[in-house]
Amino acid sequence: MQNPAEILTSLEQRADNLARVLDEERTALEQRDFDKLEQCAEEKITACEALQADWFGPSLSDKIASLPETERIACTSQHAAVLNKIAALRDANLVNGKVLNRSQNSLREILNLVSRRGSSQGALYGESGQPQHDADSGSITRV
Repeated sequence: MQNPAEILTSLEQRADNLARVLDEERTALEQRDFDKLEQCAEEKITACEALQADWFGPSLSDKIASLPETERIACTSQHAAVLNKIAALRDANLVNGKVLNRSQNSLREILNLVSRRGSSQGALYGESGQPQHDADSGSITRV
């Protein structure tokens, strides 16, 4: 069984790894690199599972509280830093999720405009991908 200091060091390393993955995910979102996004999603799951495997929750706090004073002070400080880092990771993940959601919504809007679903004007493009003719003016509808 690991002592609290070893557990905290492992948690810190795993949190750093997750931070790296979230940074890569953000870059992939900005560059619309879908292959990298898929890879990041898999890495994020693995990193979260690894973090969870080391996390003892309340029992870690109990173990820290039972340490001699000098060790307890050092571990308490490290524990607070790890908790802050994990909270920042949660926030970074939420930001990435919002960016992804906005991208999905924009894509839906663009597809909706191109196909004119639910519009009385009909589709801008036919099944063959060619522009449709405007029935009123006889001209080709352009975007």
